[in-house]
Parts: sequence; structure tokens; C-alpha cells
Amino acid sequence: MGQGYSLLEEYVLEGGQPKSTTLATFLIPTALDVPEQIDSLTVEVRDADGPYGAKGIGEMTMLATPGAIAAAIYAATGKWIDDLPITPERVLRALGKL
Repeated sequence: MGQGYSLLEEYVLEGGQPKSTTLATFLIPTALDVPEQIDSLTVEVRDADGPYGAKGIGEMTMLATPGAIAAAIYAATGKWIDDLPITPERVLRALGKL
């Protein structure tokens, strides 16, 4: 989710109306965009606020992902990309190559 939000998904509005109205015009990650190996870590500590001690695991991963990707691009290029999604065109523009 975080990778797609950071690198692919761009919700475009035109005159207050969505321009991306189908999956043909709104890019989302596919199975080909997922790493071959994903390492997970199970934390067995109950959450006092969650039902029966449960914790959420989905949307929380979205918080750090755009910043981590932008920081990695900055470390590699010396340029910050402030707009999402971080597309190749935006990186090239920041580098003065477009």
C-alpha cells in the first residue's frame, strides 16, 4: 500500500471532479511490483486499546513509506521530491534532466 501510494497512485482532480475514474487511468501496484521476499516480524504484545488486544497492521505502514522513499532518493541524488507519487519524471525534473 505504501509503495503504491508513494510511487504509482495519483488521484487527479480537474475542476473538482476526479479525472482518474477507472483502473485504466489510475495506476495501482500489481503482483509484479511486490518484492520476491518479504520478511515479517510478529510482535506479541497486546494493545490495551484494541478489541481483545488486537492491533491494526495495514494503514500504519503507509505513514513512513513516502518519507523513507523520498529520503532514499535524496541520499542517492541530493534532491528532495516533495510531490506524490514520486515518478521517474519528477526525479528527472528535480535533477534538471527534463
